Amino acid sequence: KLNFISIRCLSANPKTSKRNNSLTERQNTSQSELTIGAKVKQTTQDITYLGVILLGVSVTGVILWAIFRELFSSVSPSVLYSNALKLCKCDPRVVEAIGQPIKGFGELSSRGRRRRVSSVEYDKEGERVIRVQFYLKGSKTSGTVQLEAFKHKSNTQFRYLFVQLDSSGHVIVLEDNRHIEDKAITSLNTLREI
Repeated sequence: KLNFISIRCLSANPKTSKRNNSLTERQNTSQSELTIGAKVKQTTQDITYLGVILLGVSVTGVILWAIFRELFSSVSPSVLYSNALKLCKCDPRVVEAIGQPIKGFGELSSRGRRRRVSSVEYDKEGERVIRVQFYLKGSKTSGTVQLEAFKHKSNTQFRYLFVQLDSSGHVIVLEDNRHIEDKAITSLNTLREI
């Protein structure tokens, strides 16, 4: 026999409410009267429900962490795209070459929809480096933006940022810090050898 509670709701009908003086009726069955099979069944059911709840909480946590990392990390592709697009729109050489208004967008799909910007992440000597590519379109022509960024201490820095015009192939260099980083790596390797 299983332990259960039966609940009957009172209706607006006065005849029914006179018959049912209480909201609940309880049949008491002690836990000791349950068979071993029933106890095992109940325990298994409880553990299964607990597992489903823990799995749901874990999946929700992973999703929230991924969203937080994408939106609020200073080295995420979307943040780098936004910062690079602002720099491109403010640079007079890019504005002159492409024309205003300048729009930025990601890869084109087969249906003509624009997807997110393409990016590649890798580890370079213990630092997280990310390469991003997106496209610009203006009133005169369009172009491709290439950038590479890394997180140095608490700041995100562009290693390079340039725009290649589609019509002429001309490259406009907005930022190029490759020589600084290469010197730092060379001096670091020299110190390691000593």
